[in-house]
Amino acid sequence: MTGELRVDFEAYLADPAPEPSLSRSTIMDLLYKSPRHAWFNHPRLNPDYEQEDSEEKFDIGTAAHALFLQGIDVAEVIEADSWRTKDAKEKRDAARFAGRIPFLPHQYEEVLAMVTAAKYAAEPHFVVSAGDAELTFVWEEKGTFFRIRPDWINKSRTEIWDYKTTGKLANPEDFVRSVTAYGYDVQEALYKRGVSKVCGTRPNFTFMVQETFPPYLCSYIELDLQFQDMGESKVRTGTKVWRECMTSGKWPGYSDRIYTIEAPPWALASWETRKQLGGVAEVRA
Repeated sequence: MTGELRVDFEAYLADPAPEPSLSRSTIMDLLYKSPRHAWFNHPRLNPDYEQEDSEEKFDIGTAAHALFLQGIDVAEVIEADSWRTKDAKEKRDAARFAGRIPFLPHQYEEVLAMVTAAKYAAEPHFVVSAGDAELTFVWEEKGTFFRIRPDWINKSRTEIWDYKTTGKLANPEDFVRSVTAYGYDVQEALYKRGVSKVCGTRPNFTFMVQETFPPYLCSYIELDLQFQDMGESKVRTGTKVWRECMTSGKWPGYSDRIYTIEAPPWALASWETRKQLGGVAEVRA
């Protein structure tokens, strides 16, 4: 299947393309880990692949994401004061087994407050009901398949908004580190490319970043042209490596050569400071 697809998140993660496809996460594995990591983490390449469960620290963001963009409440409220009792733990585990996200009442109130703040913050920029949330795009280029899943795209396919939640500050100075660490520049480049191939439009791309703690503030961020160019370069390079590995059937890991690494300046300076401040106990005969 190619084009615009309405599939659930699990089907997207399993890769609904006719053949194994490239996504942002796979490109990041190819570029910043190794082709072997990319193979191991791909649901269509590794026969023993298992999807990792989301960590609890991401629960509030995951629940807010579903409720804000899709109007779907994935929360299971457990009436307890904490997770310390056996009964609460059993109900928590049962909720996760059923595909729900367990919350204590006060935690669920945080999710609702966060979504309320997100809706208010989004109003000047986009209205969720005026576009499509969690729509999957699959396309093919020269025998290579790609897939993307924009958080929200308008009906004319000219605007993409990507909703990020963070337990850190949402200000742009902090978010720039996340862009490079998680490949959000790759995400923007790949999403624009996919919508262009499938729909014939070149959408604008904006990040809406929200803090997961009160007062749940949001910021709105776009990447400059140099950042965008770098993202496009990464997509081209990742695609080249992918094609070489798919053709050869070889997915190399790290090199077997012996490397010599240098002590970074900060480590040397830290050690010198520690010695000068008496941080090392003297050995006496």
